[in-house]
Amino acid sequence: MWRLSPIHNFLDSKIVGNPNTIGLSSPIFSTEEVTEHLLYLFESVPASSIKLVGVHKETHRVEKVIIDEDTKVWEVSTDNSEVSKGSDYHYIPLQLKFPQTGVWRLDVFFENRFIKHIIVKVNK
Repeated sequence: MWRLSPIHNFLDSKIVGNPNTIGLSSPIFSTEEVTEHLLYLFESVPASSIKLVGVHKETHRVEKVIIDEDTKVWEVSTDNSEVSKGSDYHYIPLQLKFPQTGVWRLDVFFENRFIKHIIVKVNK
């Protein structure tokens, strides 16, 4: 259950996750600064909000990892999602920051309904 999610080429960048369902761009995650990502959804956006729950592998600590206007939050609205013309995917801009290094599982929820998880390694 704690195997790092695969990294795939997508458009002109790399994403971490499942290329058929969900993935995060820029597979570099940090404890020292907020990192910018696009959450790609390869299905329709079925909800008005997306929630990410961060779980640290070693400590099992559950944390907020989304940054919204300098505040850690559990979820963000999908109002900012964009549909790529001619493709079957949406993307939502996210800012993320993690409280400590190590392996993290990001549990992804659409309106409190679990969808998938993405497992990433966070560096300093």
